[in-house]
Amino acid sequence: MKTQIKRSIMNMLFYTLMIGWLIIGFNTNAQNSSNMGNTDNDSIVSVPYKKPHFPGEDRGLHKYLRENLIYPEIAKQNKIEGRVVCKFIVKEDGKVDDIKVVKSISPELDEEAIRVIKLMHEWIPAEKEDGEKVTSYCMMPIKFILGENKPPEKETVLEENKKMPSFPGGDSSLMEFLKRNIVYPRSAMEEKIEGKVVCRFVVDKNGKIGNIKVIESVSPALDDEAVRVIKKMPEWTPGEKNGERVTVYYRLPIRFNFTKNNNGECIGCRNR
Repeated sequence: MKTQIKRSIMNMLFYTLMIGWLIIGFNTNAQNSSNMGNTDNDSIVSVPYKKPHFPGEDRGLHKYLRENLIYPEIAKQNKIEGRVVCKFIVKEDGKVDDIKVVKSISPELDEEAIRVIKLMHEWIPAEKEDGEKVTSYCMMPIKFILGENKPPEKETVLEENKKMPSFPGGDSSLMEFLKRNIVYPRSAMEEKIEGKVVCRFVVDKNGKIGNIKVIESVSPALDDEAVRVIKKMPEWTPGEKNGERVTVYYRLPIRFNFTKNNNGECIGCRNR
């Protein structure tokens, strides 16, 4: 009898120790997980001495949004207006990251707000009182008001058309023009940056190109080169509708890639 009681007490003591050990282990793991999740946030300064700002400050930012914001067609058709508020990080090197919508209007306007922020190349980063550059949060409201984001052309600009504008001589001539005129930026070559930059522009009734915007970015250097080479293009053959010339939006993907020979020299690329 005494042996059974002793054995029961020993079992109870064992299970009590086991439960205590499990609780301590769980709390330790939870604390470690919490600390691991806060590692990145610890390096972000919430209230810096100098806040991050876009080059040119408010005037430069408004100019950038006016030139790059594209009002989604679905939102225009449904007459959706409003202000999308985004929160993002401006890193020490001025690059934008971790973009989130904190005040939504509609999926289309939210996506456009994120797209146009992603295209921003570099901000002036936040600073501490001693001048040290730091990573900081930034909140940005982007207003979508019908009539304010339209291109400057007075006539109607068609998004799609049965007979689209074309480069003189057709697609083969366009590819040849790009091959002859694209100058691969040296900085992009050194960093081995390749990819496809997609631009959107207007071809008016006279075949002239205008309102060029980058809608899919790869890097600042490649984006700028894509815009430069489009500006250099001759007049296009304009689009037509019912036998009449019309002004049409056109999307053009420009792929940047290079191959090297056995000596490591770039084939078919000029660089600067």
